[in-house]
Amino acid sequence: MEIGWIEVLKKVYGETIYGRMAQSALSERHHVEIINVGMDDFNNYMYPLIFSRLCRISGKKDVWIRNFDAVITTPFDRTKGKNIAIVHHIDHTFI
Repeated sequence: MEIGWIEVLKKVYGETIYGRMAQSALSERHHVEIINVGMDDFNNYMYPLIFSRLCRISGKKDVWIRNFDAVITTPFDRTKGKNIAIVHHIDHTFI
């Protein structure tokens, strides 16, 4: 199975750590391609840039795995395949 895993941040947080564990487990039996839009950090002013980068993602995979932020562009990007959203904990109180 071909899996595309879309990430937004480069920094390692709890979500990223759990994601690495899941990617490792999935990669034992499937091909997992990690697509990172390359944000070091973000705040409310960076959402247009994040949105723009996420909309440029394209390709065909059996399954696309997305976090909370990457789900917003699902109707607008050029990806083909099924989608899975992984939402760990939505806490934007730090912004």
